Amino acid sequence: MKKLKIISIFAFVTILGTIFSINVFGLSKYVVKIDGPSSVTKNTNITFSLTANNLSTITNGYSGYSGTITYDSSKLEFISATNSITGWQIYTSKSTDKVTFLGYDSNPPSSTKTTDTEIFKVEFKVLSNATLGNTEINISNIKGSTSIGDPLAADSVTKTINIVDGSSSKSSDATLSDLSVDGQTLTPAFSSGQTNYQITVPNDVTSLNVSAQANDPNAKVQITGNNNLSVGKNNIIVEVTAEDGSKKVYNIEVTRSSDSSNTPSGGGSTGGNTGGNTPSGGGSTGGNTGGNTGGNNSSGNGSTNGGNTSGNNSSSNGSTSGNTSGSTSGNTANKSSNNNLKSISGIDGLDFDPSKTNYDVYVPFEVTNLTISAIPQNSKAKVQITNSKLSNLEVGKTYTVTIVVTAEDSSVKIYTLNIKRSQYESETDLKKLVVNKKDLLLDEPDSNGEFNIKVGSDVDELDIDAVPTSEGSTVKIKGNKNLKDGNNTVVVEVTDKNGFKKDYTINVEKKSGGIFKDYWVLWLLLLLLILIILLIMYLHKKNSEAIDEIDETGLLPNGSNPIDKNSNMLYNPNNSTIADSYIPKHVKTDINDLLDDQSVSEVKKETKILRNEMHGDKELEKEYTITENYRKK
Repeated sequence: MKKLKIISIFAFVTILGTIFSINVFGLSKYVVKIDGPSSVTKNTNITFSLTANNLSTITNGYSGYSGTITYDSSKLEFISATNSITGWQIYTSKSTDKVTFLGYDSNPPSSTKTTDTEIFKVEFKVLSNATLGNTEINISNIKGSTSIGDPLAADSVTKTINIVDGSSSKSSDATLSDLSVDGQTLTPAFSSGQTNYQITVPNDVTSLNVSAQANDPNAKVQITGNNNLSVGKNNIIVEVTAEDGSKKVYNIEVTRSSDSSNTPSGGGSTGGNTGGNTPSGGGSTGGNTGGNTGGNNSSGNGSTNGGNTSGNNSSSNGSTSGNTSGSTSGNTANKSSNNNLKSISGIDGLDFDPSKTNYDVYVPFEVTNLTISAIPQNSKAKVQITNSKLSNLEVGKTYTVTIVVTAEDSSVKIYTLNIKRSQYESETDLKKLVVNKKDLLLDEPDSNGEFNIKVGSDVDELDIDAVPTSEGSTVKIKGNKNLKDGNNTVVVEVTDKNGFKKDYTINVEKKSGGIFKDYWVLWLLLLLLILIILLIMYLHKKNSEAIDEIDETGLLPNGSNPIDKNSNMLYNPNNSTIADSYIPKHVKTDINDLLDDQSVSEVKKETKILRNEMHGDKELEKEYTITENYRKK
């Protein structure tokens, strides 16, 4: 029985652990990206590529995927899905507005992927009767598996495309068909939908020959940053401009290795970076050495152990001493690698996510000029924006804004905004914005177009009534609940039928409720404690007054006798201890049952003598009475 109980407990704990691991830790995550044209015309075929990213973090490799593609069948027609990985299979099942897909490695782990890879391409036809404007292709319920069958998952992705008038014959294709670097291998392998690559070159390489071929022969390719490479990280930017002005940026991150040794001619090896060079003359350098250096330095022998260098350097004696902290004056080990943006400003309704680097942005027809700015998450990171100011935007034309964020340790992240001016005007205005019974639209916003209000310390939530001018627009309110003391930001987001968004920002200053508001429970307990103390003091005072008022007869103020047999306790003067001289009423009710006659007579006699001796002396009488009653009590 005991063994069965132990087995049951073990099974229960195992089941709980499994449930906990699924619900808390979830499936391993990877990232799927969809890439393709952002603007299309009617009666044309368009192809989108899907890339699986973040595969290097997956244990046992990436060996399968599945998911669902949904689209508007009144505008698009699904043509096919084509496998992009040699050795993999893909199957699709089509129904109205939806395509289910499944792909996998036919013979795992022979074709298991561990780097970012294009997994398949999907082709659609834009119907000749499609209405102009935005439409979306959404990929959801994305799953996956490793080579040993462990499950994977990825977040849903959406591609927005704008169906435009086909009177323009200019191509919007800004993709590459080939990208290579002489003598180097790109990581990951090139695919037109993959925009970020890495290579590492030796220290003696200061320039690279980069070849890039556009898909469309009418597109233009510009390559920058491939010359004068510095030690550490560099970025080669390949910018493709389509015939219609659309742009796409490919980035190659080049890491140029540092010099392996600072010694002029002697044979030796360095296991880390040296923070300073030892001159030919005798001296010392306080640089940090990350490893050990040993070998012949010029004409003299020298060695470094743990960061301290001693020996003959060049033709004269010199020494180098440093700390073995593992970092040097040029080492980036302690520098931040945060190259994320905190925010992008200048475009209404941009749903910014620091982890998302590519955006297809549509601005309404009435917008002809944009000024774009960005703030990094880390104040020591640097931000460089190309095309930050756009003017005289043309309808249907794509304007590419590139934001390069360089972290403190020189690592780089590139954000790309593909901006188009729509032929439709936005319908994001409000005709009513009432906050706590006050219509803010009657007041002028500040210079930033924001509203400012003040509320009392007792206001924890704003009652907001926002009504859009257009019936087809929707309103979402953010931040109006659980207001904190001080500054709060409330956003009223209006989205029209074309997907254009506009934010109405309300800056709310809430007065502080003070210590009484924040700690009212503690104050209430303190008040209750004070009341209890006062009650105890009052009862103690009343008891003392009662004792003082006992007269010489020994009676209490109400005329009762403290040793009366009808009281709750009886007093026995012959008992040696106070604790035992009180007997409960229910035990004995007659004092004569407790004391013999002789004892009673002796007590009465002694009491009478004492009183006669104190007769006339009020102070002695009072002291006697108090003493006797205290002893009896």
